[in-house]
Amino acid sequence: MTTSQVVIAELQKLAPSAIIELFELQLVASLHGANTIYRFHAGTNNLQQNLVWDGNTYTRFPIEAGGFEYNSSGSLPRPRIRVANVLSTVTAILLSVNSSNPGNDLSGAKVTRIRTLAKFLDAVNFPGGVNASADPTAVMPAEVYYIDRKVTENREIVEFELASSLDLVGMRLPRRQTIQNICQWKYKGTECGWNPPDNGGNNASFEMNRKTGTYTQTSGVLTISINNHGFTNGQRLRFDFTSGTAIDGIYTVTNASTNSFTPSGGGVPVGGSGSFSRPYTTGSEGEIYYINPLLDITMPNHGFTTGQAPYFQFTWSVASYFNSDTGETSYVDYSWNGALYVTVTSVNTFQVNLYLEDAPSSYGGNVVATYQTSGNVTVQDIYINVTTDFSHGLSTGDELYTSWTGFSPAVSNRSILVSASGSQFAVENIGQFIPISVSGGSVGFTQLYDLNDQPTFSSAVDNCAKRLASCSARFGAKNDLPFGSFPGVGQSK
Repeated sequence: MTTSQVVIAELQKLAPSAIIELFELQLVASLHGANTIYRFHAGTNNLQQNLVWDGNTYTRFPIEAGGFEYNSSGSLPRPRIRVANVLSTVTAILLSVNSSNPGNDLSGAKVTRIRTLAKFLDAVNFPGGVNASADPTAVMPAEVYYIDRKVTENREIVEFELASSLDLVGMRLPRRQTIQNICQWKYKGTECGWNPPDNGGNNASFEMNRKTGTYTQTSGVLTISINNHGFTNGQRLRFDFTSGTAIDGIYTVTNASTNSFTPSGGGVPVGGSGSFSRPYTTGSEGEIYYINPLLDITMPNHGFTTGQAPYFQFTWSVASYFNSDTGETSYVDYSWNGALYVTVTSVNTFQVNLYLEDAPSSYGGNVVATYQTSGNVTVQDIYINVTTDFSHGLSTGDELYTSWTGFSPAVSNRSILVSASGSQFAVENIGQFIPISVSGGSVGFTQLYDLNDQPTFSSAVDNCAKRLASCSARFGAKNDLPFGSFPGVGQSK
């Protein structure tokens, strides 16, 4: 970065604008527990307020910095910054940093020294918010250093010694080693650039074991009816309930017979348990003269919609006798069961219209609600059978990277587990990455390479040996190779 030409022109004037020195202190989360940036300036040149530069606010703070000059001795500058600590502001920052990395004392924090001229500051710094000369590009080269150590800390000041990135402990040059035969790039990373192409896209077909039928849901229990379904107890299936209130998901087959079974282990039936209460109004003497027929019911995530008529089971107790000798009150338990229409007031509350004569005018109790419903369902095995007309070379347990094109709804590309047999294999569809109503399209398989640079379809053994031959196998020997080292090292004598 070079000094802006407008800055140079201004400095060459007989009465140039004042030089403004700004500082940024940037923490690093891995060292200091946060990526916080502190911006400040020394408050010199009659600037006794916070400054705004390039949209960022720099707080006025007592600070003294020096030692930035270069000399002919060959050593790099090691500036020092002294910051006022009267209010223990810096000590508080050090305590916070040392709590996550004991003894760090801000070592490794980045300090940037920015210098510009007063006339180029943002317009907000000037009366009326107007400055025709505001220019965030009018700046001298930024000087970047890192805190190398804390020199002094007391009640008055905290002093730090800075160092350039080339002068830090443990730093060496060159940063990248000169190696002949081992690629230094991350496999499939930005520098490597290996993006495996799809192969065999139209040479495979897939089939999902999918069947349709009906279901009933009574008091939260699902029963599936499909003639000659062929599913067995313990088999995991995907369910898409196309009508009614049952919830889609992956269930396990139980109680299987020829034409029906009961799914378990997935989904949550509509309804649940909760509590109810009834408000009432009293007269001036306390007598009850109006009984509200509405019950307020609280039932977390009930899932009902206004107009539904769930089946309710109400239970409550009423005080019947007080024994003055023992101080105990006797209660009589009541219950009422039946279907009622719902008026939903929130995701956790609703109302029903019900008056119970056996109960007092204001009361509360417990309630359980379930929804009895029925509808249609599509059931699908979570495994998809794939048939190829080429030798896939896969074994059970391998991971296969697949690409899915031309499907509606769209299917995303991914690695999937394989259960192989001859020219067929099955892939597990647990994550429902293939929609249950998918149609059309073709499936492709990506040819990868193992550590011996041999082709494979299994992403479980996809790896790079970091050799020049590894690049040639993937990109082609006659193409440009992004090999991340220097094959010519040591070849000339």
